[in-house]
Amino acid sequence: YKEWAHPYFISIEEYERLMTKTGKLQKVKGENWLKETIAAWRHSIWVGVWDPWIVIWKGFVSKMGPLIWWKTIREIVTLERMHRAFDCG
Repeated sequence: YKEWAHPYFISIEEYERLMTKTGKLQKVKGENWLKETIAAWRHSIWVGVWDPWIVIWKGFVSKMGPLIWWKTIREIVTLERMHRAFDCG
């Protein structure tokens, strides 16, 4: 599995099954934290909007150059899609 920015996303139920199958984590209990975390997806985007200078600066001084700007835009789109997906269930 190859992922460019985010970990492999699985359902809560699948994560709970994986942990239980280890033989060492039978007491793992999965819970839905949607209400507690849904705001964090868009908050992550707004943090960058309100203080974009680190990304702007890195685009000039890092080896990646302007590619960092492309990756940032891609990350914003991904975070918004994740917010919408989680919000819709």
